[in-house]
Amino acid sequence: SGASLPVGVITQIAVAGDKPIEVLRAPDGVRRVVVYLHGRCEKTDITSHEWTAEASKVAHVILLQGDGACPGTAYHEWTRDLAVIDARIEAAIAALGAAIPGKIDSTSLVLAGYSEGAKRAVSLGARGPIDT
Repeated sequence: SGASLPVGVITQIAVAGDKPIEVLRAPDGVRRVVVYLHGRCEKTDITSHEWTAEASKVAHVILLQGDGACPGTAYHEWTRDLAVIDARIEAAIAALGAAIPGKIDSTSLVLAGYSEGAKRAVSLGARGPIDT
């Protein structure tokens, strides 16, 4: 139904076999998805990124957490294994799609990132389209 995922409100969604994701749902009729990959050992909640509220007006925003722990902190870094990140992105998009059936277009995907996350986003983009 999608009623449990309100528009413009930061919501956490479970992802099978992975950490939960934070999402900002876009208004009905918007189908594009933005997946954000944070910087190495950076604060990872959506509210720490001022652009996400504006972005959620034109795309559903998914914040994926890195997979490796940063010692002595609650933060994460990214693996160099692009296949792992690719699979995690696919799972995150699938989880969002299950939460709001028929409301997203997984082929209209933008990868965004900062620092180490930006490097991974560029590397993933160079591999070609993500199959979902």
